[in-house]
Amino acid sequence: MLALTSDVLTYCNGDGIKSQHQWTELMEQLDAWENGTNSTFTPFYQESENLEAGRCWPGIWFANDCHGSYSS
Repeated sequence: MLALTSDVLTYCNGDGIKSQHQWTELMEQLDAWENGTNSTFTPFYQESENLEAGRCWPGIWFANDCHGSYSS
């Protein structure tokens, strides 16, 4: 996912010619990634951004065993 995010940021902010074909290819890669992931990548809570409340980004919460476990 990080590599795909990098590709999207490069497409959006990088120099060079941008095409609909390149964008479509990026979206197909995203769809393939989403379809290939397991349920731990499905958020259990989502809220939209709210500029009036000072939230510029949506809130998305994920649950995964590794987030709550630790070793003593």
